[in-house]
Amino acid sequence: MYSGFLGDPEIFGNPNAVYGFVNFPLSSDHKKNILSVEPALGLTYNLEPYDADNNPLNEAIGAKAAVYASVKLGYNYKINREIDFEYGLDFTHFSNGRLYTPNYGLNMVGIHLGLKYNYSPDQKKLNPDLYKTNNVLPARYLRPHSTPKIKSDDSNSINAYVGGSTVQTYENQGADIRYAALSGIIEYQHKINMASGYTVGLDYFFDGSLAEEFPDRLEKRHHLGIHAGYDFMFYKFTLGVHIGTYLNNNPTKPAYFFRPALRYDIGKRFYGQIGLKTRGFAADWIEFGVGFRPFRWWGDE
Repeated sequence: MYSGFLGDPEIFGNPNAVYGFVNFPLSSDHKKNILSVEPALGLTYNLEPYDADNNPLNEAIGAKAAVYASVKLGYNYKINREIDFEYGLDFTHFSNGRLYTPNYGLNMVGIHLGLKYNYSPDQKKLNPDLYKTNNVLPARYLRPHSTPKIKSDDSNSINAYVGGSTVQTYENQGADIRYAALSGIIEYQHKINMASGYTVGLDYFFDGSLAEEFPDRLEKRHHLGIHAGYDFMFYKFTLGVHIGTYLNNNPTKPAYFFRPALRYDIGKRFYGQIGLKTRGFAADWIEFGVGFRPFRWWGDE
């Protein structure tokens, strides 16, 4: 959970958030000081949104709730058997993905310090004695230097995905006028191992809000693109970070876009996904969608 202060609470509110996170070690577990990256995603609430009459000074957020996204990069220093000292840098961002405008977002960059207690719930099952025992389980999971190759490594798949949302233009901030935004993807994904892979693919975008700039030119609302990126995999989740560019002339947007997205596998063929499609480094729209894997094969086949 998160709670913080952002200047004047009458303008921005007192944001609270609930989020989930996952920690990826970047160095060997056998070291005493371990470098790691920790992305987090959740929901921020208790914000004071923009209102032309009652809150015109808030030009950052146009809704009472927003996406909470953060990334921590730092070290875990092992003080003793159970306790780590954490230190590093973190970046936190609040945004509603242009569901409502204004949506310039709120960004915070800072230093984090903390203590982590590594709890071993199986110790009580092994020996419930609180004072005397020679059978002590390790409090941390020690990853082996190498693991045997199994069938779920080195897999390949063709993925088809469609997602969408609605957006609001800055000219209509505070109003009820909304436009449809759609994304379609055909991509190839190669899974390097159990935890990582890469993706390349083709993109189709429809941005209905461009009707305000091109009221008589429907083709200006359709765009084609390509993307490539890296995927982090854990349990049934995949955290992907993709970068792409447009194939056709698109004067209303920067030449590149990003798509950070969180995917959840529903069986072997289907998955649900929530992501943020950007225009440069600014939000373009939030995507809620579903995907399908019509083809999948392994490297040794």
